[in-house]
Amino acid sequence: MAWPVRTACRPRLRVPATAARQFRFVRWPTSKDDSESTMTQMTSLQMLCLLLAAILSGWGTSVSAATFAILKSKDIDIYNTTIVGFKTHCSGSYLELDMNEDYDLGKKLAGKINDAKPDVAVVLGTRAAVTARQYIDDDIPVVFGLVLDPDKAGLAGEPNMTGVKMDIPIETQLLTLKAIVPTVKKIGVMYNPKKSGDLVRKAAQVAQSMGIQIVASRIEQKEDAVRALAVFAGGVDAFWLIPDPTVANAEVFPKLLAFTIKNRTPFFAFSEAFVRARALFSLSADYSGIGKQICEIAQELAAGKPVSEIPWQDPRGLRLSVNIKTAQQLGLSEISVNAFSYAAQKGYQIQPVQ
Repeated sequence: MAWPVRTACRPRLRVPATAARQFRFVRWPTSKDDSESTMTQMTSLQMLCLLLAAILSGWGTSVSAATFAILKSKDIDIYNTTIVGFKTHCSGSYLELDMNEDYDLGKKLAGKINDAKPDVAVVLGTRAAVTARQYIDDDIPVVFGLVLDPDKAGLAGEPNMTGVKMDIPIETQLLTLKAIVPTVKKIGVMYNPKKSGDLVRKAAQVAQSMGIQIVASRIEQKEDAVRALAVFAGGVDAFWLIPDPTVANAEVFPKLLAFTIKNRTPFFAFSEAFVRARALFSLSADYSGIGKQICEIAQELAAGKPVSEIPWQDPRGLRLSVNIKTAQQLGLSEISVNAFSYAAQKGYQIQPVQ
């Protein structure tokens, strides 16, 4: 294609005024005498124009957008909120997939991700993370999120996987409980040793360093809940619900809640969902904030940073939720005041629940 012949700098480029003033447009030769000198000037200037065109071709445009595949374990609010937080901060193109807690389906969806060859794959939830570990190709960087125990999920040492843990450090949780219930000396915990034995042992050590005793009651099946509650008959100053599937479920939770209300015991849960079901308060991850945190990691990976240089991260943004109605019912309105004060001090989001 021939450019219109108007000046020696033929392509019409938009250049800043300061740059334009540095160009002296060259007239075409009008006689044989000035032809040689003019053409020499043109050759040099045309080379400069080509160089400037190459530089200016990137002005006003962005680097090609990254491509992301997002695989979630199932379609629930915490995953969807995390995805919104991710997409708010990470522009690009997205392939969103839901494995609906089905490992066979997850294997097929992992195949789709492998075929798509995204810059980064994002996996949310333990099932999605395990699926990624097993079936997503090693040359695709993977960022996991909302995985409670990445070590138990077998993610340690995976060469193409890093991410944001869902676990909040035990010390952070116990410091929060103590700040909101300053008189606490004994904390009741119900747990399945096969599921949460390590967590409870670590919690007992951390609590002891804070002058607090963990009163632990073992439960191996849901039907043991009533018997396990008898361990707390001697009195505890607070009850702590940990993410143990044998305890944190629709069958056992109502029994725990009834016990704490009857005994006017502050009920500290690991998720806002239980606060909405009348537990007194919870400290949980800010899921939208985790989405932003995952985005930051994904951007680094898309830019070429090796997975090995990005260690697992704890969630940065935390959310403190308080059931105002439960506090009033138990005559523990000071709990609400303490929670709001502590959240402001630590920079946590505060979520009152009615």
